[in-house]
Order: sequence, then structure tokens, then C-alpha cells
Amino acid sequence: MDKVMDKLDKVLFKNILVFFSDLSSKRISFYIDQSGTVNYIDSYDESDYVEVVEGEEFVVMPLLTDVHTHMRVPGQEEKEDIVSGSKAAARGGFGQIFTMPNTNPVVDNAYLVNYLVNNISKNSLIKIYPVGAVSKSQLGEELSPLLEMKKEGAIAFSDDGKPITTKILRRALIYAKAFDGIIIDHPEDLVLSDNGIIHEGKISRAYGIASIPYTSEEISVARDIALARETRSRLHLAHLSTRYSLKYIEIAKEEGLNVSSEVTVNHLVFNCENIPIFDTRFKVKPPFRDVEDMERLFGALKEGLIDMVCTDHAPHTLEEKELDYSQAPFGTPGLETAFAVLYTNFVMNNKCNLEDVIKWMVVNPSKIFSLPILELKDKSKANFFIFKKNKEFLVESKMFYSKCKLSPFLSKTLFGFPLATFYNGKLVYKDKSFIKSIKCKF
Repeated sequence: MDKVMDKLDKVLFKNILVFFSDLSSKRISFYIDQSGTVNYIDSYDESDYVEVVEGEEFVVMPLLTDVHTHMRVPGQEEKEDIVSGSKAAARGGFGQIFTMPNTNPVVDNAYLVNYLVNNISKNSLIKIYPVGAVSKSQLGEELSPLLEMKKEGAIAFSDDGKPITTKILRRALIYAKAFDGIIIDHPEDLVLSDNGIIHEGKISRAYGIASIPYTSEEISVARDIALARETRSRLHLAHLSTRYSLKYIEIAKEEGLNVSSEVTVNHLVFNCENIPIFDTRFKVKPPFRDVEDMERLFGALKEGLIDMVCTDHAPHTLEEKELDYSQAPFGTPGLETAFAVLYTNFVMNNKCNLEDVIKWMVVNPSKIFSLPILELKDKSKANFFIFKKNKEFLVESKMFYSKCKLSPFLSKTLFGFPLATFYNGKLVYKDKSFIKSIKCKF
């Protein structure tokens, strides 16, 4: 890493379009010195530099934040670990991510949070925040020691992978309010889901596949918001999938409740009709729903009803995903493709702009979870990623740093992949075609 930094001050970023978290943008020339600090410059002699990065198509962005990933540590490192997961995040332009506690053992106590924090400190290229389990072993029977976990570094609390039981959710909201903690719920009524694996609709009925009705989520969202109203505590709703949940989100916003929500990138581009039915890369929970749901979720995001976009990066082994569809686990990787998918499908199609993406993947997550914003600043450590607007990439398994290569976007052409990512003054990812004077392997 030190050898890389010794060479970076010989690279001039000339007249590059830079976007900021206040949603402004400006063309700036800068270099990064040997300490990893950004230096804006108004005048320069290009002969002083070994390489010049310039062009109308280059764009610098703030580092992204993902409040919903699964690093699989501890106990499931064959699926993902801190090294591979942080590399995947850096490749995708992320500087901060949350890792969920549904591991083996479940991260439900201060000792395991401390273990995870130390593992992250030693092995991660970026900032990873642990999320602690709301209930012990995620059984929904006994409240975990939330305050103790927070003191060790837990950013929030969730039983993700399972919905929080009503009794425990109410207790958790009351308890967490005392120290301004945030509870993240996976809204699903397990009685209604009843081991379903795809959206309940004409496809599930035609093939006789066990299904999950939209009411499974809607009822849970209504319950969660009722409890947030009663307790006046902070609640975040994970991976919304159906338009019917949004009316309750709207009520929460109108009443000024401290409720936020997210939608995954995949639920903005996939629906139950545009995916291969028995391809396990598309088996996720909540399932992909109707076209109307997909379109309304994006509309709610633009309107501000839904606050942010996440990945729900959920890697599994090849052996698991090659099981019969009914037996294969839910989940798909997403860190490396999320920004490129948003950029390709929505920015390039004029359905939103880069400022919207910054709001959804930088500003709102940072504001709601009280996180720092990581962006290009003069005389500060380098925190940004850079991409080229019209450079296309074929998504191939060999480009993934995640241990799980089974992306639903394999063989698709996408734009907007980061060419380089800097975190805390260090070059944590570089495409081999970019800044050829520097060779770095991570």
C-alpha cells in the first residue's frame, strides 16, 4: 500500500467533474499526496506528473453507504468474510456498510460485537459497522443486551432474516429509545408466508409453487408503524417489496414518526415476470413482486417515502445455490453491481439523476444513522470513487471479489462501474485498465 501512495502524487486528476453530498457539482483539478491527502490545484505543469487523468466523461462521486449486507462473520466464512466482503464493497464504490447478525453464532452479545469489530479493524479495506441481534439467537423470545452491544460498536439492532416478534419488538423499541438506538425490522408475517418461495400470483398458481402474499409484508409494516407510534422510538424497515406497504409509510411520514425505510436495487429492476422462474440467482426474500410494485417502489423513492437504496448483499456457496429451487437459500450478491445497475437503468434512461443517487446512497443513510459523509475534500484524506460515464462493462464472474459470483446480472452490459475507489486516503480498488502507472493488488 505504501508503494502505491508513493506513486499517487505523480497522477494528476485534471478538470474532473466532482459531485458532492450537498448535491452540487464542480470541475476540479487535484492530486493525492503520499499521505493520502487530496490537494486541489489551480495551476500545474503536466510534465511534473507521470500520468494525467482527464476527460469530459470522468466523474468523481462520494463513497456510498449500504445499511444492509451480510458479511457472514462469524461462522459462515465459506460464503463471505471481511476480506472478500470489503473488497467487493470497495469494487462497488462503497465506503461504509452494515453487516447483519444472522450468523453462526448469532451476534447477540457484546463479546461477539467486540470480536467482529476487531476482525473488521484487522481485515477490512473500508468501514464496516456490526448490527446486533434484537433477540437472543434470533429466536424472538428474549431481548438481547442492546446497550452493551452498542457500547462495543453495534450501529443498530435487527433480527434480519427473521421478523422480530411483536412482544420483543415493542420491548426493543422502548429499551432502545433510552439511548437513541435504531431497530431494523424485516417485515414479514411468517404465518402468511408459510414457507413460500416466490410471490403469490398468477405464476405461483400456474406452477403450483409455494408462495408469499404481499399481505405478509403489509401486515407487518402496519404493526411496526403502530408500535413506532406508541413508543416514539426509531424504527427502520428493511427491503420493502410491495406497493401496499407504502400507504403505512406515508402515514408515518405525515405523523412525523421516526420511521425510515429502504428498497433493494434488485427490487427496482426485477419483478416476478421478467426473471427466470427457476434460476436460484433470483431467489430472494422478500420475493420479486408484480410490475406495478416494482414501478411504485421507484416512484416512492423519488417522492421521498422510501429513504434509501440498499443491496441486501447475501452471498451463498455455489453448492447451496445449485440445489433444487425449493431447497436453495434466499439471497444474491449485490455490492459490486448496485451503483452500476442504478446508473445504467435509471440515470442513463433519464428516470433520475446522479444527485438522486447521492441522496439515496450517501446523504439519507448518513443522516438517518448518524454516519460521516465520505467525499472529496481539499486537504482531507481521499474518500471517493471515480467512473467513466460511457465505459461499458460485461458482467462476468471473474470480476467479483465476493466469494459468491452468482449475480443476477451475469452476462449483462452495465455502465458506471468504479475505476478506482479511495477510502481514508488509501487506494482500495483499481481497475487494471485505469492509472496504468500504478500496479496494486488487493
